Amino acid sequence: MSLSFRHVLLGHNQSWYWRALWTTLAVVLGVITFVAYVLDVFTVAGGVVFIPGDAALVGIGAAAVVGYVRGGLLVAWLVSFTSLLGFRAYHAFPGLSYRTFPEQLAYFLDPEGLFVYTTEGIALGSIAFIIGSFVRRGSENSSRQ
Repeated sequence: MSLSFRHVLLGHNQSWYWRALWTTLAVVLGVITFVAYVLDVFTVAGGVVFIPGDAALVGIGAAAVVGYVRGGLLVAWLVSFTSLLGFRAYHAFPGLSYRTFPEQLAYFLDPEGLFVYTTEGIALGSIAFIIGSFVRRGSENSSRQ
């Protein structure tokens, strides 16, 4: 079985249905992460947070599932990033409630902070995607024997 770069990056299912499904999943993960922080289901350890642990775990889990079902590396990056973005939204809006809404929005859309979360999303999403792909291949190989 030969894998092309296009299949790894975009996934095997490239129909509009799957693209809409993955995009919806990414948005839902961001919202769920945001709501989980607001409701104190997820907590912030305190201090300077470079990688929010709970949001990262949600993104890693979703990206591993994407790798398992051959969804594409771009999708893995997207779901990993949006879960981190949910934490950023929590920190920007309820976390900085003493600021005005334009100041909160400016913080949320700050390119430097978004770049950090994008880099983290790519790194965590790549690792999780590879793990999910290996688990799929391992289960395929064990079922053949």
